[in-house]
Amino acid sequence: MRKTLGRRILLSFSLLFFIVLLVVTVVLYYYVGQNERRNKRTDMDNHTALLAQQLETVFDNANRISVRSFFSKNIMNALSASLQSDDTSNYFSENTFADNLIASELFKVVGMDITELIVNFYNNKGFYSSKYYPVSWPKVRTSLLDGHLAAIEEALTDQIIHVSPVDGLYWTEVSSSSQKYISFARKFRNYTTQKISGTVEILIPEKVFSKLFSPSIGYLSAALYNFGGDLLYAVPSETPVDGLLSKINLFEETFDEYHTVDGTSFIIRRRLIDGYNLWIVAVQVQDTLYFSYLAIIVASGALLYAISLGTYVIMIRRMVRPLNRIVSSLRNVSWNSLEMSLDLQDDGSADLDVLQEAYSAMYRKLNESVTLLINSRLSEQRAIYLALQSQISPHFIYNTIANISACAYENGVDKIVDICEKLSGLLRYASDYSEEVSNMANELEYTRNYLDIMSVRYEGRFFYSIDCDGKCQSIPIPRLIIQTIIENCFKHAFPHVDPPWYIRVYAYLDDGWWIVDVHYNGLPLPDEQLQPIIEESARMYNDVASGLSSRKPLGLGLLNSITRLRLYCSNTFRFESLIGVSGEGIIRFGGQLNGKNC
Repeated sequence: MRKTLGRRILLSFSLLFFIVLLVVTVVLYYYVGQNERRNKRTDMDNHTALLAQQLETVFDNANRISVRSFFSKNIMNALSASLQSDDTSNYFSENTFADNLIASELFKVVGMDITELIVNFYNNKGFYSSKYYPVSWPKVRTSLLDGHLAAIEEALTDQIIHVSPVDGLYWTEVSSSSQKYISFARKFRNYTTQKISGTVEILIPEKVFSKLFSPSIGYLSAALYNFGGDLLYAVPSETPVDGLLSKINLFEETFDEYHTVDGTSFIIRRRLIDGYNLWIVAVQVQDTLYFSYLAIIVASGALLYAISLGTYVIMIRRMVRPLNRIVSSLRNVSWNSLEMSLDLQDDGSADLDVLQEAYSAMYRKLNESVTLLINSRLSEQRAIYLALQSQISPHFIYNTIANISACAYENGVDKIVDICEKLSGLLRYASDYSEEVSNMANELEYTRNYLDIMSVRYEGRFFYSIDCDGKCQSIPIPRLIIQTIIENCFKHAFPHVDPPWYIRVYAYLDDGWWIVDVHYNGLPLPDEQLQPIIEESARMYNDVASGLSSRKPLGLGLLNSITRLRLYCSNTFRFESLIGVSGEGIIRFGGQLNGKNC
């Protein structure tokens, strides 16, 4: 019995060991490959993200120079005057006063040291450059007809900004050694008359880009492209980026990041600098050293097996003896005697205690798993709540608002400056995800900013008032609730009635509830429209409560607001459409003060 059991243990151990070794080898080999790819992708994404941020700063500076030049009346007048000239030569070469005026005004407008940059202003009558005189008008005319400037003008018919490579100093006979530049160009438009007086081009030397690429790229091959696929800058490396990418359609929407070209596998990552339609592309050769990991695993397994086999020869008797005694004891177990007694004192073992410990450990693991599942569902509910809230957050470009505000301030239009400030306040409040809730005072202030903007839009046709009981100003409520309901009035109620329109918002406490009433002189929301929205909101709430999150929230209006209010107040809330004493529509909603969250 002992010899047979020992052989069985040996055979079973050997078979199990080889199966485990095979599984571990396959899993580790796959894991190592996936982990290497994931680490490379993460590393490349980090590099391209840093590059995108630094490059955006460079082009933001160029864009700032071009935009501030637009607001210079002297530069605008000089370019406009050149268009009126009948002379066939370069207007700025013949008109020294205009040339000097632009030079002094450029330094004053830019207000910074631009020694590394070259700023050019041109149209079909003249060409001014901040560097490298004299200007060769025939070379400029040739470039305008069929050259660098012609390509810029063609691109700017469809684009606001065009970034492209520059092959030498195309406007002068002066040699500039081997320095290369990247062109940033946009039309020079008079914001008052909306007439185009010419084009402003800012040349950025390649050494600026080499400073950005070299320290952060390291072993990667990288390149910068414009949206037309022109190569702007590339980092030299063992893998020629442009030659590789010429064989791959980089700019298609469904882009595969893994490619094999000429027998070599590559990982390619790209990142779009959206504001300037530029692509950063990083390329790296995939390592083919995974087989070394396989060899290490197999060798380690063989060594482990040899050690285990030697240990078996020494410990086989000690292993078999307790097993035989356990089998013997189990044979004595019957329905009349469920107790099992093991005579293992001479072995110094306590097998039954081990089983008890294993059961206790299993129970603890089960309890931990249940707790983890509950926490997971709570986290999922919170994530869905935040997802609903995030749909309200608008996505505008702060730089555009800043430019509009600056333009309005310079032209003395205080109303536009005030609108920009209120719009910025709206955006900051809507895009703040640090808290799920706000209080009544902040929510009403956000609503006031929104209604102020709508009052400007419908000047003389829309009026509003906001009142709040002082006792409920600090009550926490879901963010962005009131504004979405008011927006529903503008979209669905006011188009059916003649102006003037009015909205009255009143927040107060009523018998243990906080209530917000929105009065408006439009058609009340019919029950046949409101009831399906409330029912859909209830189904979504039940899905979340039961752990089913497959239902996707749609829209940014009443369904969104009602669902978030229901989630926040744990289904203890009010939302009604009423008709006032004067026939006006009323939306009334709120939650219990002693309810969960509310």
